[in-house]
Amino acid sequence: MMRRTAVTRGLLVSTILLSALVAGIGTAAAVTQGGYGSHAVIQARELSDRIQAGGAKLVGFYWVDLRNEADFKKSYIPGSINMPYKKLSFLAEKFFSKSDEIVFFGYPDTDHVSVNAVVFMKNKGFMRCSILKGGIGAWTGDLEKAGPSAGR
Repeated sequence: MMRRTAVTRGLLVSTILLSALVAGIGTAAAVTQGGYGSHAVIQARELSDRIQAGGAKLVGFYWVDLRNEADFKKSYIPGSINMPYKKLSFLAEKFFSKSDEIVFFGYPDTDHVSVNAVVFMKNKGFMRCSILKGGIGAWTGDLEKAGPSAGR
């Protein structure tokens, strides 16, 4: 009887965590167990607060847009760096240092691409990487648009 009670409690806790995640009220700890593995996840509000606190002026803090260049030019989070996922493997070590803090994001509902970027970076020794949950679609602040490029 004691064993059945412990199993039932474990199932109840798992169900509560899953329900909180589905409802969108889970903590980062609960979210990391729901498809993000052990990787750090931040919400758009937290990134916005960091940017408002001088994000671009903080040495070693970057937020990286993994979308393609054409979509980035249409709209992007102010201060973000565009590094399409396909180019990450050969640009990352040239651009970032191992002590940098890097937040990855991409298209809405494609957080798996950000997870892949974090896994790649951690395998390369960049341990301070996180994922913006919900990608650019989670961003509630203003987006910037790229002006015409030089020579046009």
